Amino acid sequence: MSAGHSAATARLALRLIGISFSIAVVIGTTSCASSGGRSGATARTGDVITADQLRTVNQSNVYDAVQAIRPSWLRACCPNSFLSPTVVQAYVNGVRLRGVEDLKSLPLANVQIIQWFDPIEASSRWGLDHNQGAIAVTVQ
Repeated sequence: MSAGHSAATARLALRLIGISFSIAVVIGTTSCASSGGRSGATARTGDVITADQLRTVNQSNVYDAVQAIRPSWLRACCPNSFLSPTVVQAYVNGVRLRGVEDLKSLPLANVQIIQWFDPIEASSRWGLDHNQGAIAVTVQ
């Protein structure tokens, strides 16, 4: 076998691996999205935590309130990529945080609403590195 033939075979193998990985990511993201995301432009009750709901929990920060009301929002639903591990992203008034752990430093005072965005909607809204979804907090 010639060196040129071996190099071509190696390139083809790498390309097939890349295609297989892309298909796996799409399938994984779709299965995450079907486990409780948003549908269309209308938020379902399970995708929103209102200020009224926040008043019913005895918590002092956003992270603990989400943990008490919707704990699944804080957990990654799909396996991490071996190329770049992913986590649930978090936003406050549209500003991206370092991660959901930052919600521990955000007091519940003045929080109007907390929303969950499934991986597909979060990716279309904020970019492709949201394949575990996002939590968006709106404060006054």
